[in-house]
Formats: sequence, C-alpha cells, structure tokens
Amino acid sequence: MSAAVYGTELSTTQLDFYPYELNLGPYVLTTVAGTNPTTRVYTYSYKLKMDLDIHTTDEAVADPANPKLYMQLENGNGIRLASKSFPLSGDGRLLSGTQTINFDSASDQMESPLTLKIYESISTPYGEARRLLSELKE
Repeated sequence: MSAAVYGTELSTTQLDFYPYELNLGPYVLTTVAGTNPTTRVYTYSYKLKMDLDIHTTDEAVADPANPKLYMQLENGNGIRLASKSFPLSGDGRLLSGTQTINFDSASDQMESPLTLKIYESISTPYGEARRLLSELKE
C-alpha cells in the first residue's frame, strides 16, 4: 500500500490545499511612502494587488478558522517586514477577483528586493502550523 506525497516544488500560479485550489494571476507589489507631518520622518509600507481565482475542490464544509492563507513579506536578507492572515471562508475571507492587500511595516527605509511567501496555515492545540505554498520574488 502506498500513499501519495506532495512534492516540494513551489508553484507561482496554482496553490493546492484541501479543500481549496487557488490560482494566482498577475500581481504587482509596490512600496508606499508616507511622512509624519510633525517629525518629517518617512515610513514605508507595501501594497500587493493580485488577481485570485479561489474555489473548492470538493463539496466540503470548511471551518472559518482552518485553513487560512498566511502571507509574509520579506526583504532580500530574509527578514520579515510584515505579515497578514486571511480566512478562506466566513466573514473577511479572500474572494476571487482582484484583491488589494496592504502590509503595514514599521520600517524607516525602503526595502528592495522583496519576497512574498504564501503559506497554508492551520490552528493546532500546540499553535499555528504553516506549510509554504509559494514564493513570489520581486
């Protein structure tokens, strides 16, 4: 008896995690500069605009808490700049179509190049477990 094992190759277009399939379309990751009018200190945040096609692979009822999509933005050295978690069912879920996601960062300098890592996230009694699905590089 043998069991199928998922490969370790990361996709940049189709992400599979039960019971969902997510197809990534074109995306743009931009830096947004802001300034504090009092101190005149610049701050930088990041905006991701991407086309998504999300659908279920089976007729299954999904819990709004599991699985979730976790996105982490990193600089060229692999240091986390910002992250966000998104449910795939229930209120506040990601939907098919064009999505705009803002990543707030406490960085006082503009970072480049950037890497966006997309994980499947599942809550367990011992904390959150994540599986890397995709890495999008700038």
